[in-house]
Amino acid sequence: MRRFALALVLLAPQDDAKLREALDNLNSSGIETRDAAATFLLEAAMARPRTVLPFLHAASQAKDLEVAARVKTVIDRVPLTVVAGDCYVTVTVTADGKPVEGAIVFLESKDEANVRPVPKAPVIVTWKDGKLSPAIVITAPGAAVRFTNNDEEAHAARDVTNNVKLSVMPGKSEDVVLKAGWYEVRCSIHDESSWIIVTPCGAVAATGSHGVVVMKVPVATYTVRAWKPGVGWEVAPHAANADGALKVDLKQR
Repeated sequence: MRRFALALVLLAPQDDAKLREALDNLNSSGIETRDAAATFLLEAAMARPRTVLPFLHAASQAKDLEVAARVKTVIDRVPLTVVAGDCYVTVTVTADGKPVEGAIVFLESKDEANVRPVPKAPVIVTWKDGKLSPAIVITAPGAAVRFTNNDEEAHAARDVTNNVKLSVMPGKSEDVVLKAGWYEVRCSIHDESSWIIVTPCGAVAATGSHGVVVMKVPVATYTVRAWKPGVGWEVAPHAANADGALKVDLKQR
């Protein structure tokens, strides 16, 4: 109990630098120093989970794999009940055993808190120098997607299912509203495309350079799906309780 109280004192806002100091000490050559740092970080996570856990999850993606592994060990020791209704799911995406950067990860559940709200403003897709941007758009069913032509020539686009078919004059825009689904919208003039993913799922994020993404979600059981254009996708459900560390291997299809 005394050690737990000490963590509360050390984690006053003006002393948050001690978190980084403890993180640095995880890389110490001294076993006692590393153990003390791990104990401090664990107690800090239990005292202030909503502040410290995101810090630890970010640190778990460090380029120094040994330090990253030690941080993950600390995270694994934090009881799920400490997080008070929210938890963190770490998903690693690979293809042929190698990490995949920029893979889109979906954590799907029947929890109403995991439903993506319909944005009030349209999601923007633009033509500039013949290119469509962004390459991937994620939005909710019923939301408007606005295609804006910033070039001096007209552009036309369609998807393979013909759910999206439009022609936009220079300096003009056109809105489309789509049902749930995945749409690869290709420019009819240039060999450019933009993926529009229309999903009610609220927990969607992209992996970083190490193929890892961490998402804060309500405590529940999730189906995990991952996808990246040109690499492949994995849609077989991975049922796992939240606060888990999951691995998804993309397969060419």
